[in-house]
Amino acid sequence: MIFNNQTKGETLPKGYHHLTYDQRCQIYILQARGDTSSSIANILKVHHSTISRELKRNKGQRGYRHQQAQEKAFLRKNSQPNKKMTPQIVTRIEEKIKLQWSPIQISGWLKRHGKEHVSHETIYNHIWKDKRQGGQLYRELRHRGKKYNKQILSEIAKHFGLTLQAIFYALKRLKITRKKRLRFIRKGTRKQERNI
Repeated sequence: MIFNNQTKGETLPKGYHHLTYDQRCQIYILQARGDTSSSIANILKVHHSTISRELKRNKGQRGYRHQQAQEKAFLRKNSQPNKKMTPQIVTRIEEKIKLQWSPIQISGWLKRHGKEHVSHETIYNHIWKDKRQGGQLYRELRHRGKKYNKQILSEIAKHFGLTLQAIFYALKRLKITRKKRLRFIRKGTRKQERNI
């Protein structure tokens, strides 16, 4: 049973340190062949500590086996609750969401008021987890979780015959932040409404 939806030969993005199922298979074969942790790390192009940690964490009674290692890694990843999301913090976050605060605003508010700093990504993850469990928190988001900004940028890209990536690249090169982008989009929609 493979707990990872990565395809064969898939490369990891820069800065990504989790091993794939294919890499675990390679570790199993190379270790059985008698290769050292350092040589396995060189072959897989990862840091030697990644291999050492993998062998230490995911070894079973019969040594390292790729299938068992994948299962252990999957279970460990999905069983660890976020330590910052204490019941008190979750209550505060949910109160603010019900006041239609954005996760970015909530994250900033928690940081400013000396509470445990929780990233906006963690807050979004909490909202989507709540939705999967039948909750209604996502309905309190201003856009109900819909990516309106991206949709408008897609329309702009289509209008000029460009890809969405080209638009994002241009915005980045022009140092147009998300905040400025939203201001520009709102201004554009107001002008369209006046012209109608």
